[in-house]
Amino acid sequence: MGVVNVKIEEQVAVKDSTVYGGYNVWKDRGGQRGLDKVLEETLSGWEARWARYGLPTVGRSLIDGYALGMKRMLHVVDIGRDALLCAKGGVESLPDQSVLRKDLSKQFHGEGQVDKLRKIKDRQARGV
Repeated sequence: MGVVNVKIEEQVAVKDSTVYGGYNVWKDRGGQRGLDKVLEETLSGWEARWARYGLPTVGRSLIDGYALGMKRMLHVVDIGRDALLCAKGGVESLPDQSVLRKDLSKQFHGEGQVDKLRKIKDRQARGV
C-alpha cells in the first residue's frame, strides 16, 4: 500500500496539453528527491489494515494536489479521476475529500503528529 510512481513516457504536444501536463515530471522529481521514501518511512502503518489508501499515499495526494493548484480539499474532487494522475499513482481514483479529511483529523490531532509532517518538509527542503 505504498506510494506508487508508475513510469510514463511523455511526449510534449502543446495542442494536447492540459493544466496537469507537468505532473508526470513533478511526480518523478519528487520521487527522485526522496519524497515518496520519506513519506513511507514517516507515515506507514498509521492506517487500518482495511484502508483503501495508505497514509503515505494520502500525504502524497495532498502534496500533489496543492502543487496542482488545489487550495482546498474540496477541489480534489476535480482531479480525483484524472487519467494521468491516476495512471501515475497506479490507482483507479485518487483519495476523495472525505478520505483526506478523515485521515488528517484522525492522525494529525496533536503536536507530535504534526511535527512528523514538519520533519518531512525539513528533509525535503534541505539542499534546495
